[in-house]
Amino acid sequence: MSTSKVMETTPMGALIGRMAGEYRAKKSVYDIPEALFRKVFEAEPDSRGFEVLGSRILYPVGPAAGPHTQIAPNLVASYLGGSRIFELKTVQVNDKLEIAKPCIDALDEGQNVEWSTELSLVQAREEYLRGFLALRVLKALFAESGAGDFLFNMSVGYTLDGIKSPK
Repeated sequence: MSTSKVMETTPMGALIGRMAGEYRAKKSVYDIPEALFRKVFEAEPDSRGFEVLGSRILYPVGPAAGPHTQIAPNLVASYLGGSRIFELKTVQVNDKLEIAKPCIDALDEGQNVEWSTELSLVQAREEYLRGFLALRVLKALFAESGAGDFLFNMSVGYTLDGIKSPK
């Protein structure tokens, strides 16, 4: 489980279990109706797409980096809604700092506290991998022939030392 004061990670079994169970029971995934996400998948083969970092991306849209992109269920919901480029939250070597969370608060005024992360590096990596695998499963199950790919665009480190760090 997550050590975040705000966010919880999702074990792979729980992630896939929720997706499969909800789909069987309600024909939706994370409350996104099948009729809606089927339209997204059905339109993909007709899209010319764009070349982005060596991948053919059909819909050049997706969530901006923030705490919400650290959690696999949010990546799944974004993908089903048509997102194909995911700007993942910056992960950095200083993942144990005690900083007010959430680090981005936009209820009535946007604030961002630098050098902050909701999850540890290990937790973020595991959650990104779970999200990536879940999107691959969804693509295999629902995408039409000729569908494009999706892209995880990750920003790492706030400093060159952080990027070079073995951590």
